[in-house]
Amino acid sequence: MDYNNYKPAIGLEIHVELATKTKGFCGCLNKFGSHPNTNTCPVCLGLPGALPVLNEQVVELAVKAGLLLNCKIQKRSGFDRKNYFYPDLVKGYQITQYYQPIAINGFLDFKTGGKDKRIKIERIHIEEDTGKALYQREGVLLDFNRSGVPLLEIVTAPDFNNAEEVKDFLETLRLYLLHGEISHCKLEEGNMRIDVNISLATEGTLGVKREIKNLNSFTNVVKGINEELNRQIRNLTLKKEIKRETLKWDEEKNTLVTLREKENPSNYMYFPEYDLPHIVLTEEYIQKIKDRLSKTPVEKERELKKLGLAAEDVEFLIKDKDLLKLFDETVKYFNGAKEIVNIFKGDLTRYLKEQGKKLEDLNLDPQNFASTIEVLNSLQYSNSIKRKILFTYLEEGKELKEILKLLNLKNSPADEEVLEVIKKVIEENPQGIVDYLEGKKKVVGYFMGQIMKENKSFNPQKVEELLLSELNNLNPPVL
Repeated sequence: MDYNNYKPAIGLEIHVELATKTKGFCGCLNKFGSHPNTNTCPVCLGLPGALPVLNEQVVELAVKAGLLLNCKIQKRSGFDRKNYFYPDLVKGYQITQYYQPIAINGFLDFKTGGKDKRIKIERIHIEEDTGKALYQREGVLLDFNRSGVPLLEIVTAPDFNNAEEVKDFLETLRLYLLHGEISHCKLEEGNMRIDVNISLATEGTLGVKREIKNLNSFTNVVKGINEELNRQIRNLTLKKEIKRETLKWDEEKNTLVTLREKENPSNYMYFPEYDLPHIVLTEEYIQKIKDRLSKTPVEKERELKKLGLAAEDVEFLIKDKDLLKLFDETVKYFNGAKEIVNIFKGDLTRYLKEQGKKLEDLNLDPQNFASTIEVLNSLQYSNSIKRKILFTYLEEGKELKEILKLLNLKNSPADEEVLEVIKKVIEENPQGIVDYLEGKKKVVGYFMGQIMKENKSFNPQKVEELLLSELNNLNPPVL
């Protein structure tokens, strides 16, 4: 679609669930995946007489986010009620900050299309999440575990010109929030949901703004923006009316569908939340949070490059906060940044994937892990044997001497490499084992040929010695 006659103006409203232990205005757990309607109480269910109490950690994380995104922190901010009817909004209103947000006038720099770009952050405000409606043929099921979970809404200026810029910005923002330990940012769990406002400017005049609600993946963000831009351009070209509407992305149909006519702020009848006092922050409070701020991804990038890591290694570490933390702690005890990253990118990642585990499940001691990597790196065994050693370490947590004994690695590294090939060839030829055990010694020559094909540099005498030792210790296979 030709954009030459039109200038897209795209703005975002990003809803981010905060990584607090409890909800925003009550003591219920903020935990994903619990049995429906178990993390609830009179406050988050909006029962008569129940009063909200602000979670202090919510304020701290909101200030932290504002500082990381270069915002002005408002020393005085307040709460309001956003009134609307929806099945999953049990109270009939949502606690938010409409008139006095906690942070304003920020920006975030990022790279897109090989260039630097700055997006203005108009405001960051605190609000509570709604429950979750599950639509089924039999009816609607309501789960209020998410009701009252604290959110930050991050509102950008309409500074984006295309979908790729939006995607690059969101990926950068996600890293900032992750490294700042503000949110878990798991899109698949609804930790981060994106509303996109799109309009087209012609001859300097901004057109009708349309909104795509609750996009839950960056892929869908790109698809939704591109489809909506093409729709608006098509309608303008054909001189059709563009209606002010709220849309959603239908994953089954892979297209945008209309939800309703877009609301105005007056539709929500905002008024102050009289059950909550204003948030009043001192300069000392803000400074304490600023002093404890974690390093931004950009700052971490510079540090990692100083260690001599390649760009792809840096990107690998930056994208995983937990791996980066383990790397930072491990490299203190072993000055081999590249060797550590190689283990992380290769065998550690493979182990976690094969075992279906998370890094936190391993409970690794950085000093011990550093020592293991250093020694493992100095061993002359083949890569596959080293992998067995590391996997056993990750599984058993034993010292290397014990692991070598456990794996029966009593031969020299060169012999172990030969033995590895011997075992592979034997496993692939169960009939040959049967023939050998039945006294058909000619099969040894066949095995020798297959082994030497794998690696012609092996010493044939050593191969025969290890092969016969291995064959004599085997039991007949089940054919």
